[in-house]
Formats: sequence, C-alpha cells, structure tokens
Amino acid sequence: MYGIYGSSRLVKILPVLGYPFVPLWRSQLISFIMKYGTHVATKYPTCLRRQPRQHWEGGLVQPLSRYGATIDSEVGECVGMRWQSAVVIQQSPAMADGRRRTSSGATNKSVSGEDGCDSVSSPRYAILDCDGGSDDAWALLLLLHARKTHNIQLLAITTVGCGNTNRENSARNMRRILIASKRTEIPIYLGAVDPLIPSCEDEKKYFHGRDGFGDCLEDDGEPVECFVQPEHAVPAIHALCQARPNQITIFAVGPLTNLALGYTMYGEQFGNNFRDIFIMGGNYQGVGNSSRAAEFNFHSDPEAAHTVLLKSRCPITILPWEPCLPEKFNIPIDWRLKEFGERAKEANHPAITMLNQVEAAQWLPMIEQYGINTWNPCDAIVVAVWLFEERILCKHSTWHAAVDLRGTHTRGQMVLDHLREREKYPENVRIIELVDAEFFKRICEWVAGLDDGIIVEGTQ
Repeated sequence: MYGIYGSSRLVKILPVLGYPFVPLWRSQLISFIMKYGTHVATKYPTCLRRQPRQHWEGGLVQPLSRYGATIDSEVGECVGMRWQSAVVIQQSPAMADGRRRTSSGATNKSVSGEDGCDSVSSPRYAILDCDGGSDDAWALLLLLHARKTHNIQLLAITTVGCGNTNRENSARNMRRILIASKRTEIPIYLGAVDPLIPSCEDEKKYFHGRDGFGDCLEDDGEPVECFVQPEHAVPAIHALCQARPNQITIFAVGPLTNLALGYTMYGEQFGNNFRDIFIMGGNYQGVGNSSRAAEFNFHSDPEAAHTVLLKSRCPITILPWEPCLPEKFNIPIDWRLKEFGERAKEANHPAITMLNQVEAAQWLPMIEQYGINTWNPCDAIVVAVWLFEERILCKHSTWHAAVDLRGTHTRGQMVLDHLREREKYPENVRIIELVDAEFFKRICEWVAGLDDGIIVEGTQ
C-alpha cells in the first residue's frame, strides 16, 4: 500500500491509493511519530473528487498532529487514484533527544519550566462544553490541574441548558469550581436553553439535583450576568477555533446542542477548525439510563447528537455509557466519599472538599433508594483518556455511528454499522470500550495533590 525509504530523520511515505485506504497504513505512520517525534509536510492531492479535503485531514493529518507532529500543507497532484506527491515525515529538532510522545500529544518527559508549565513542545488547547453536574466539575478539575503537567490551556467553558440543569445553574457550578481553584480568568459562555426539538418538562430527569450540584449549596447571590461573557457560546466556539485552526480539542460532555447549532449556523466549516472532539454520550450495546435504550446526553437532544456525528469531519472519540457501568468501571462510592474524600479534605483542596458535600447529597440517596454503590464520574473519564491515553485506555474500536431519531423505544440510541459497509458508511468515531478504573483513582489523587508519582512514572 505504501513505500518507505530514508533514514530515521527523514522518511517518505508514498501512498498509491486514495483516502479510503488511509487507515490501512496510517497506524504505522503514527508508530513512527510516537517513536521519533516528527515534522510532517503533507502534499494534498487535488483531485479527490469523492472525498473532500477535510476527509483527508481527518483521516491522517489531524490524528498525526495529536501524536505531536507539526503540519505543513502543500498541494500536490494526482492522476486517477495515484498520487504524484508524498507525505514527508521528518524528525523535529525538539524531539531529537528521543523523548517519546504519548498518544494524546504530550511528551512523557516532565520538566517544569520557569512559567510553572512542563516543557512540552507546545500548549494544547481545550474548550469544555458541559451541563454543570458534579462529573462535569471533575472534568474541569482534571483540565485545570493539567495546566502545569501537560501544558493544557483551557480557553473557555460553555454551558448547555437541556442536560443536568439549566444553563445558568451550569455556569454557576463551573464558576464555583473556578473560584475554589483560583482560576476565574477562564471565560464562561451561556449556550442553548433548550434542545433542538424541545420535549415536555415533566419528562426531565435530574440525576444531579435540580441545580446540578445536589441542591445542597447556598446561593452566593452573585447574578450569573455578572460573571458570564455577553457573547453566546456558539459564536464564541466558532471564533476561538477560527483563531487557532486545528489546535483546539472540544470536550462535549453534555447534550450536543451547542455544537449542532454551530453546524446549523455556520455549516460544516464550523467543525473544520476543530482538532478533534471528545464526547461523553451515547451507548454502543443498547444499554440505556435515560430511557430503556438511550443514554442521557444523547436522549436529551437526539437531533443534536445526530447532527454532530453526521456533519463532523474531525476525529471523534466517544465514551458511551456501557464502559461506565459497574461491570467495567467499579469504584465504590465509599472510596470516593470516605477514603479519598477525607484525604483530599485533609490536603486542603477547596474544590474537592466542596464536591465531597455535593456528591454526598447526590449519591447517598441513590444508595438507599436504588442500591447503587458505584461512583462513575463519566465526564471526567473522557478527559482522563485524553490526558493519559496510553495508561488508562484498555480497549477501543472504530465504527460508523448514527443516532436513531424515530424509534418508539430507541429514540436517542446510538447505532453502529455492524455490517461494516465502509464504502457506504465510513468509520466516523472511535469508541472507548474499557478503561482502567484503578488508574483513574490515581488520577483523582493526582488532582488532589496526593499522588505526584503518576507524572514521574510517565517519564521513565
């Protein structure tokens, strides 16, 4: 399928077939990049009539950039399905010392610089699009704590109002975490109020309390208008990603309404500037939690989930509901509230101390009422995969995924193409199937300042 020649510092890959065959050889490119660190100059074919240029970018360039390659684009020519150009991969000077990159893009070597950030080659940018529950708060804490160790820059928090709570409560809850973490410089934008097709309010389920934080904290009295940005979340996401094309990871851990509105307002160009999207939502084995067959985030706005999976051309990673179930991810609530919670409190971590109260109000009644005794902060798990992919991700697979919109019992269910009709339905998502729960516990301890060894071990 390809030819490789040259030294370890300069390698040319000469593909002889078009985009549909890229996945058959890109894994070996990625292996090379992870070993050496690279600069990639891609000469794009100009006659991919069946596949637009962004498909080629999504198929190769963006995954390569995730592994630490820098990208220069140069248009080439092709005749039929044969290219008169090459993908040139050259070892970058910054990686000449042989440091190995993780699959999420950061070097494993952790050296603190003068600015307090690790000396990785470049910052990694993120936007958190959320619905304000306690697991959203944990996702935020991971991103905040990773500023120093992974050079993460969280550019914005955007809220959606058709998930755990309304958009104002969501913003207020994220503001509480920012205050406790002394990171109030991060802007918050209010997003969509309702799903694309609103449903009856009586059908709403509040797993995290009506305010998203267990209805247990006193209101500080600060109006939301005093701390949120005046601009709506959707144009804010669009502008931020236009300013840094193909550099920003979108974490969509609530209903996908804001992203779907972006595609409605700006067309497919809205997502063309995304580096990738990490989604918590959907299900891949038909196990539901909001209905018998649908997961909460997708079921809250099925049309939005359908739109995002249909329109996006960047790489998408999805953490569905099933890997978060006790059979696969078993962290007892007692560990969270007692063993870990007390240690974090003694370590004087204000945000986690606040979440001790919030999650006790959420989880203890569920133990009494339903016998549920497993803590599963799903939104934080998907961020953990992004930060520590090589160490926490145990199993994943790629599929073509769509969302059922018409089923009486299955509306909002994510449907995979088990027939593997790749020509008709090309693979568009990576599904996380299994993560290491014990390692996630260590990540929580790392966030609380109780286990810095998690970073030191990664440098060896």
